[in-house]
Amino acid sequence: MRGLVIVIGVALAGCNQIFGLSDTILRDGSTSGDDGGGGNADARPIVPPDGTTSCGGVPDFEAWTYTARTLSGFLQSIGTFGVYAGSNGEHMIVTPLDGSGIWDVDLVASSSMQIAGLMPPSGKTITSVATCPDGAGVWFKIDAASYVALRAAGFVRQQTELGLPNAYEVLPGAVAYYAGELRMVARVRDTSSSQTAYVELSSTDGITWTRGATLPFGGAGYYAAALSADGCTLTFSHQDTGSTIVPYRASRDSSGVFATPVKLTLASMVSSTVFNPTLSPDNLGVWMTVIGCSSPLYRGQPGERTRR
Repeated sequence: MRGLVIVIGVALAGCNQIFGLSDTILRDGSTSGDDGGGGNADARPIVPPDGTTSCGGVPDFEAWTYTARTLSGFLQSIGTFGVYAGSNGEHMIVTPLDGSGIWDVDLVASSSMQIAGLMPPSGKTITSVATCPDGAGVWFKIDAASYVALRAAGFVRQQTELGLPNAYEVLPGAVAYYAGELRMVARVRDTSSSQTAYVELSSTDGITWTRGATLPFGGAGYYAAALSADGCTLTFSHQDTGSTIVPYRASRDSSGVFATPVKLTLASMVSSTVFNPTLSPDNLGVWMTVIGCSSPLYRGQPGERTRR
């Protein structure tokens, strides 16, 4: 069965142009720092744009409508995904429900390509895949271990502790460029007996991360969290009552702290089990999955009729 998606948004230009930021610099992590011209190049694998981030208005989720979509060229049931702005428009990084690999889906050209270097070892599966606004890196899990793979280095996976070397469980989330850093909100369990929590992580290169604040929400019944490309909005799923799992958003206030979460009422009409709500890099759309036998995808955008 073909993978379906609900997305809110329009095709986008390069992410840095959208936010008015300088170009993100990609470097192979193995470089020595010599730029070949006698100077010292920045050897960081991913260099986030400089400068502060001023968060503006909240995306108008309630003005959007939500419709099932098909991912042309990707015929498997969708597990987890991330969205980024490619040179020709919007792309999606996807792992199928069986965790057998990672694909790059071109949503403009309606084509998909498996990333050959990211096949899991025999007997293991990939879960919790995420990417950053321009697709410079992919973060994912293989069983209990966390990995990063860089586009500039040919997508060769390398293990990363995500700044949480002693945590019992870490599930990575979508990466943002916020306040001159890479930011991620990961779902964390510090010990086998502790509650889950949302923890914000920061990095200056995409490889080495530092643990930051634990959010005041994100315990039991909270699932995959995804930062918007600018780091200003966090979307996630929460189990409200019984088996009902619906999308929420939380936005940063002027001090950079996430305010009380708000339920996405229209988005929750799609199904009683909505997972992985993820904003498009231009903040004009949100993609979601509905977990079931076929794990369909949805996209909502202005002007479409809501379909249950």
